[in-house]
Amino acid sequence: MEFYHRRFKGKEMTLYPLGDWHYGSRQANEAFIKQVIAEVGADKNGYWCGMGDFMENAIIGSKSDMYTQLLPPKEQMEYISDLLEPIKDKGLFFIGGNHEARTMRLAGIQPEMYISTRLGVPYMGYSCMAVFELDRVRGP
Repeated sequence: MEFYHRRFKGKEMTLYPLGDWHYGSRQANEAFIKQVIAEVGADKNGYWCGMGDFMENAIIGSKSDMYTQLLPPKEQMEYISDLLEPIKDKGLFFIGGNHEARTMRLAGIQPEMYISTRLGVPYMGYSCMAVFELDRVRGP
């Protein structure tokens, strides 16, 4: 398990845990994903962390059907990177999901690590203990 610590200036911070988009699946709601990204971008105190399963990532041997996904895994990685690019400076960290772990087991490639590297956001492996500190409020 990795440890992540960040101190924020100010008394407010909004955390957006992003994940389980399963982009590439017919069930993925692209309009909603774009709406969430726009909301994070517009929130002056907003930050996000990547919680895995951004991709459907159906490959041979997985329970998901690789023939019904809309894009192959490589294109899913690229598209997710492009979607998150405008809010990359608000990204705190990524952790891996089981859908992306399929590629790691089969080919030794971790999609979230690729996405996080491209965006300049730390990759924390499969679990992370995160501590966020805000400036303390002092009484009158």
